[in-house]
Amino acid sequence: MSFTHKNTDITLREKLSFSNEAKKSEFLKVISIHENIEECLVISTCNRVEIVAFVKMACAEFIVKSLALLCDVDKDILLEKADIFEDSGAIHHLFSVASSLDSLVVGETQIAGQLKDAFAFAVKNNFCGVHLSRAVHSAFKCAAKVRNETQISKNPISVASVAVAKAKELADLTQKKAVVIGAGEMGELAAKHLIAAGAKVIILNRDLQKAKDLCERLGVLSEYDSLENLKKYLNQYEFFFSATNAPNAIITNSLIEELPYKRYFFDIAVPRDIDINENENI
Repeated sequence: MSFTHKNTDITLREKLSFSNEAKKSEFLKVISIHENIEECLVISTCNRVEIVAFVKMACAEFIVKSLALLCDVDKDILLEKADIFEDSGAIHHLFSVASSLDSLVVGETQIAGQLKDAFAFAVKNNFCGVHLSRAVHSAFKCAAKVRNETQISKNPISVASVAVAKAKELADLTQKKAVVIGAGEMGELAAKHLIAAGAKVIILNRDLQKAKDLCERLGVLSEYDSLENLKKYLNQYEFFFSATNAPNAIITNSLIEELPYKRYFFDIAVPRDIDINENENI
């Protein structure tokens, strides 16, 4: 069962997002109770929520109902939006996802790791057995073959790299300071692409040690600070790339002051980090 950029808008995907392991575990426990569901896992990324299950008989409506209750979404809307794949169609879709052929940015390299994490979580918590294990491992082999036999990943791309590329269209980033909010995988990718574009980066994160560790990997063109000082940075620099796992927006109108120059905000988080009004300088 698939909810992606192809069939849902970001508002709905935010509600469906499994931004923490507790929510993911709760959902998998609920659906695994069903007598026809033997194994299950959930893939939740910036642009997709995928529920993969090995079942005795079709029970898509039960899965949708459980998802609707957990995420407080109308069941009929989910039934209307969901792409549901069965049998060989489900395997084909899983292979396409793992190979990034179904991604918003075709060729991006993150999805294989995200599938690996989703699979590891399901195995660790006893939601995944021999059948889904076989399917997922075959999907990894397919993804590797696609990478090795095509040019799809010759120039590795991601949502973060696309955001930085867009920033480069707007201004010369050489020697500019860009603020990256969040020290996770997406934040690190954004920071690396910014440094490659000639920018210096400031990492803001709740966990200072994690921000420090990231800066040590990035080198001398990076520095870090606490997310508590976010407002100061928002009103001092021009370019902002936000990629946290916060459940609600962290950049809001109350933090933004009027300034005589343009500022550019790139929100690469789901749920969204940024909820501000646009104007001629934002």
